[in-house]
Amino acid sequence: MIEVDQLSPLVCKLGEGPLFLDKLFYWIDIEGRQVHRLQTRTDELHSFVTPSRPGCVVPRQSGGVVVALEDGIYALNEQAGRVERLAQIHLPDQRLNDGKCDRAGRLWVGAMGLRGQKEQSRLYRVDPDCSVHVMLEGVTISNGLAWTQDDKTLYYIDTPTGKIDAFDFDLAAGTISNRRTAVTVDKSLGHPDGMTIDTQGLLWVGLWGGSAVACFDPASGTLLSKIALPVTNVTCPTFGSALLDHLYITTAQFNENEPDAGKTFVCRPGTTGFAPFAFGG
Repeated sequence: MIEVDQLSPLVCKLGEGPLFLDKLFYWIDIEGRQVHRLQTRTDELHSFVTPSRPGCVVPRQSGGVVVALEDGIYALNEQAGRVERLAQIHLPDQRLNDGKCDRAGRLWVGAMGLRGQKEQSRLYRVDPDCSVHVMLEGVTISNGLAWTQDDKTLYYIDTPTGKIDAFDFDLAAGTISNRRTAVTVDKSLGHPDGMTIDTQGLLWVGLWGGSAVACFDPASGTLLSKIALPVTNVTCPTFGSALLDHLYITTAQFNENEPDAGKTFVCRPGTTGFAPFAFGG
């Protein structure tokens, strides 16, 4: 059994978007409208208030981080504690949600409806020149993204489908094609949320309502293992630490009768992951 430790006593209403970057650990509280930054060596914590709900935080090639807010992509000026818009995305009655960058520095970020609308949202690609491109339509709750090490496959989660889909990925063109199901997540496990990939090509997925992070083999679609957590709503895992051998896990509170709900956890799953790619804009 893998032992899970509490990273920080800070409680998020809806913790998400974990990011390990140069001894700094970032994560967001979507409903709390904050970006948190923890210096992992000293446990020094800084929190930044955002003008609307953040959906994800990613590194920026020129330094610092970029945050997806409800209506676009923003650079976070950590010294001044403010955001500066880089790209606007018009989202009536929606907000941006989970996102990650590919090796070419493009940010892939999806949306979700604010009223539970089904199949009305999209997955976007924001290029380093800050131009915005629609890559997928008919999305309900855009969530986890992960690329294989050879950049030939993109794995993607639209949570209500209960599936992890795979696309052929063209790194040079920044396009996806040939959508198919890699993993069907049994309803008894919970709902697939955020996702990361390890150096063996296995997928680690937060299970909303499932009290765990699940490890799936996308080649066979099978569940290999689970990491149990003391909270119901587990949102997203990511690899971090100097050796990228720790798994950082965010969770949500949502008024549950659980003392640890909304806290962030860390464990050593016995494998390693990859450092995140940065936005080129």
